Amino acid sequence: MQITFSESDKEKMIESFQQVIEKAYVQGIEEGKKNHTMPYHMTKQDVADFFQVSLASVENIIRMDGFPKSKIIRARYPRDLVIKWAHENSESYYLYRRSKAKAI
Repeated sequence: MQITFSESDKEKMIESFQQVIEKAYVQGIEEGKKNHTMPYHMTKQDVADFFQVSLASVENIIRMDGFPKSKIIRARYPRDLVIKWAHENSESYYLYRRSKAKAI
C-alpha cells in the first residue's frame, strides 16, 4: 500500500513540521535561559519559582532526602544540583505530593 500526497498537501505538511520544530526550539531556548538566569546559590523563593510551588511546599521539598544544600552559604541551594535533583527525583516528589493530598 502506497500513500501519495498532492504537492499542496506536501507543502502544508512541511510547513507544519517547520512550525513544530521552530516552536520546540524556541521553547528549549526559553527553558535554558530560565534555568541559567537563576543565581548559582538559590534562595527558598528561587526554589519556589523553579518548582512553581508555594514557600510552604519548598519547606517540604528541602527536607526531602538528598535535596542539595549549599555547604558554603546557609539557606542556599546550588542551582545546577537542584536542577539535577529535580530531574532525578521528579517521580519521588510526585508520589510525596500525592501522599500528602490523601492524608488531608
